[in-house]
Amino acid sequence: MTVACIITSVINTSSSSYFYGPRSLFTSEERFNQSLNTIKTIRSFIPDSDILYIEGSIICDEWENTIKGLVTHYINNSDNVLSKNLIDCNLKGAGEAIQILDTLNYMQNISKDYSHIIKISGRYFLNDSFDLTKILHNKPTFCKGKYTHEYDLFSTVLISIPINYINKFMNVLNDFITICNTYISSKNFNVNTLPFYEKYIPKKMEDINIIHHCGVSGFIASYPEFYSC
Repeated sequence: MTVACIITSVINTSSSSYFYGPRSLFTSEERFNQSLNTIKTIRSFIPDSDILYIEGSIICDEWENTIKGLVTHYINNSDNVLSKNLIDCNLKGAGEAIQILDTLNYMQNISKDYSHIIKISGRYFLNDSFDLTKILHNKPTFCKGKYTHEYDLFSTVLISIPINYINKFMNVLNDFITICNTYISSKNFNVNTLPFYEKYIPKKMEDINIIHHCGVSGFIASYPEFYSC
């Protein structure tokens, strides 16, 4: 069976900041080119995969057509008000959660069998240490890198979910989105009660495969650091 790779992307980011700092230090053009590299490395390291690219902003026709020509399915959910509110909110992870969920709902209309769903955050890329066999596990695979380990968080730049866990994954994403919407509507900012995507999703998936290196690199959007895990 084929592997499906979901790329979550927001090329034109909101001018608002996350609760901890700026949303992106990169221009839209830089983010576009970084995302093209995401696609390029997936095609190189997982050549037989289907790529589903979901964009959460309005981009120019030239960029959109370029992406469409490189991927299997292109989705733009920026016209969905509920999705866009989460994409542009100040909670990191809320936007990615709804983008993954929107893509999985879209996939229900695809008559193709997949063994795994691999989510890769746009702008990050697979590096030469990437090993597909490590993440095609019979349990959901999450990475706990050197930085995230210190805060009891997981890296979510790459997640691998076996197809028989997809319904549970969708339920967990829905629950997380409900928590985020409740938090946003309360307008009661408290760093101690923030819903952390990097902690909530792996914890609620429960029986998971933990790796400590997944072979992904890229520049963190909010501060000038090159990250590898």
